Amino acid sequence: MSTLDDKYAQLGGEFNIELDRTDGEFVAKMLHGRLEQDLRDWFYDRIFRVFDGVPVSEWSEQDQMTSEFRCRNEVSCFQSIESAIVARQSGYVSPDKIDWFVDWSFRVNLGPGADDAKKNRLQYFWNEPEKKRIELLSATLADALPETGYAMFYIHLYGPLLVLATKATVATAFGDHAVAKTAQAEYGKLDSQLQAVITQVQTGGGVCYIIESEKGLLTTQSSQYGTLFHIWTDQQIAERMCQQYGEGHNVSAMDYRELGPQLTQMNNYGIKYVTMDRGGNKDVRIVPIGELIQLVQQSVTNVDNSELGAAFLKGTQA
Repeated sequence: MSTLDDKYAQLGGEFNIELDRTDGEFVAKMLHGRLEQDLRDWFYDRIFRVFDGVPVSEWSEQDQMTSEFRCRNEVSCFQSIESAIVARQSGYVSPDKIDWFVDWSFRVNLGPGADDAKKNRLQYFWNEPEKKRIELLSATLADALPETGYAMFYIHLYGPLLVLATKATVATAFGDHAVAKTAQAEYGKLDSQLQAVITQVQTGGGVCYIIESEKGLLTTQSSQYGTLFHIWTDQQIAERMCQQYGEGHNVSAMDYRELGPQLTQMNNYGIKYVTMDRGGNKDVRIVPIGELIQLVQQSVTNVDNSELGAAFLKGTQA
């Protein structure tokens, strides 16, 4: 039997005795394995990658390893406490056993670090509302990550996802599949909403596609309209058109925050018209470039002035 299996057997046996159950080994294995996967999904996919652009001069490989280690421990500590809070609130563990259970959760997830976590973290999280717990986690992780100004904002933004993931995992471990299913659905809905908001703010409300080469952005000449710049709202149409121009040309995405200044620059150079979705099934649309500049600028302004947009920009530009 491996060391990990020994751990599950020992912790599972203790669980069975304390709670008068027979599934302790399964619960220990489920909590350890699923919470670790929750940690990886949340921390690496949504938090750690935000700092990919931090230069090595400001965040060396050694610093990254140290940050990663500290953050993983902090998240595991948070998950352990959240697991016990879920068990307490949902009635999976009786009130007279909940202190034992939080200690057990620390040992399941942190091993030798359980005593330190119980001594230095539990008191600050245990009786606080969810919003405060997320704020504390955000501050703790931000302290371990580069001083970018937006670390705490991103962690706080994504914090509720970690809470929901933990709830789903604990409910599954205790066989409460209805609660687990509801938490998973809430997680998926919130995750989609956050991604939509982030994409909208980052792009200024939309994305278009252009064709470019080593010589620059693709333009063509027209006897009626002069130089024409081409934009596609459909990537597939743009790619079909790109093939007609041969090797050396490629399709690139351009969001509205990039498009606005690009159109203004072209307008200053004397380009007055833009084609939209040239090569599509419908007749090509030729739009005055000044009109398109106004539409793009209005889209960016509307996004930035929205409640969520303003909060996002304030958080990331702090």
